[in-house]
Parts: sequence; structure tokens; C-alpha cells
Amino acid sequence: MAIPKQVFQICIGFDSSKNSILMNKIESFMQLNPNCEFNLITKFEQLDEFIEMECSPSVQEAYSEIKESLSKLEFCKYLILYEHGGVYMDASVDFIKLELDPILSNEDRGIIIRSLDENIYSNTFMAFSPNHPILERTIGLMIKYIKNGTFSECLDYIIGEDEPKNESAICAFSKAVKIEHFNVYNRNLIWKYMKPDNVLKFTNRECSYRLFGSWAAFIKSGK
Repeated sequence: MAIPKQVFQICIGFDSSKNSILMNKIESFMQLNPNCEFNLITKFEQLDEFIEMECSPSVQEAYSEIKESLSKLEFCKYLILYEHGGVYMDASVDFIKLELDPILSNEDRGIIIRSLDENIYSNTFMAFSPNHPILERTIGLMIKYIKNGTFSECLDYIIGEDEPKNESAICAFSKAVKIEHFNVYNRNLIWKYMKPDNVLKFTNRECSYRLFGSWAAFIKSGK
């Protein structure tokens, strides 16, 4: 199944009458993408209902154990794309002139963009078909971190005295990308040496995905 033409964005507390900048971005995006459905999530109640109605018991249990609001939001990014497929992008993304049709191909099952850190893959913009194995792996890792009590998005979160690091959603996503790639190709990650303007294509469990070396490379691909 190709990536559905639908966009999800989580912006808790958003008020269109008070945030004209974001509203203008959304309206401009919709004008450029008239065939795309835009889903703006503005309340935690919407996320709670989604978890209750559409997610597995193991996900529901893990979600209920998360205390931090930000961690709940990050968890839900991947869950929404896993269940529904489509595009997730943060409000901070420069999407005002973004046209998806020239970029997303019918063969695409996943779009991954590397961040400035070569070991991290961005979760501010992601595109996947439903039930993609990379998302499945990501969610599994996050549930494991939640059960271990190590899942947190807080930078000052400390686990014990000798380990000042937490396991965040973006860490789980980046690890999942690496694990899934290694399982399929059984060799070193060639994108470790990729340049910002590179675009690489892979197939995992019959689901193809493209890895972009940067946001600029992603935008350029549609021109």
C-alpha cells in the first residue's frame, strides 16, 4: 500500500484565533495539496480516544504508564502513522510551500530524513504506509523503554548515578532504522557516509523506503 495522502500534526492547545502564523501555514499547504487530508490534533482527549479505540492492549498499557505530556505526544506520532499511514510533520517544519505529489511516489512505503547528527533520523517529518516494519520496531522499542522506566523526552532526566541519558522517541526511531536495515542487508550502514544531498533507496520486508541525507535533499527531490 502506498503512503496515504493524509497529514497528521499534533499541536496541543492550538487556537486558530490566536495563532495566525500556523493557521496561514496550514491554509497555504492545503492550497498546494488539495487532494491531501489535513488532521490537526489539538487536545489530549483526541490522543486518549485514539489509543483506546485503535491501539493494542500492550500499547494502551504502555501509554497509561507515561507521566510526561511530551513523551505521550512523541509516542503517539509513531502510533498514528503505524495505524493509519500518511505524513506526520511538526508545526515547526517549514511546510508552507511543500508540495507532496511531486515528492511521494506510488512505490514509496517510507520517507526518512537524516538530521544534522549522522546517527539520528528526524521525527519532525515522517511518511509511512500503515504497519511499516520500521514503525513496528520503533513502537516495540518504546514500549520496552516505558516498561524499563527509561523512556523520557526531558533533557535533564537522570537514570541512576552513572547513566545521565534517557531513551527518547527519536532514539528509538533511529535505532529501529538501523536494526531493520542491518537485518535485511547484514552489512554496515552505508548511509553513515552519505552526504546531505544523497538519496538512498532500500527495501525491507517488501516495504520500500527512501532515506534522504537532509531536509534540503527531500525538498529538492520534488523539483
